Amino acid sequence: MKRIINLIRSFQPRNLLIVLLASSLLIFGTACNQGPATASDKTVGEEITAKSDRGYDSLDARDSAKGGMNNYNDDVRYDQPLKSTGKTPNEKAKTLINQAKSQVNSQDNPAEFAEGVGERAGKSLKQAQKEIPQKLGERKDELVNATQDKASNLKGKLENLPEKASRSLDEAGDRVQKTQAELSN
Repeated sequence: MKRIINLIRSFQPRNLLIVLLASSLLIFGTACNQGPATASDKTVGEEITAKSDRGYDSLDARDSAKGGMNNYNDDVRYDQPLKSTGKTPNEKAKTLINQAKSQVNSQDNPAEFAEGVGERAGKSLKQAQKEIPQKLGERKDELVNATQDKASNLKGKLENLPEKASRSLDEAGDRVQKTQAELSN
């Protein structure tokens, strides 16, 4: 422990300040980096094309600059069609947006909207009427079991209480007598 304290005391504030400034400069410089210069983009693009021609796997970056990290797409599969729908993610997003807009437009009529809400509420109420008694029964059984366990634990502890209390009082009396004997000597 003394070695650690001596080691900490041996550090000079000037050296600590230099290390702190150098590390903050490094972190700040890295965080504010703009990426590759435009002149080198052509070279990087040519290298990637050469790699794809040599037969690298399909996940190699082979597209031209598109604006992702390092001026390229982060994932080549981004523009590839999905297996489930056969659409690209952008097309799927546009489809979902159009569906949402059409649903909003179809519910512009308050009567249709109220009718839909009433149907959904009725379904939810029927489902709740089925589920609530089942859940209450399960919770009741759990509560009864937990209460019985706690009651048996409490009963066991209360049965041992008089013995433990008398033992503790005897030990306290012995300590008092021992202390009195020590003080009188």
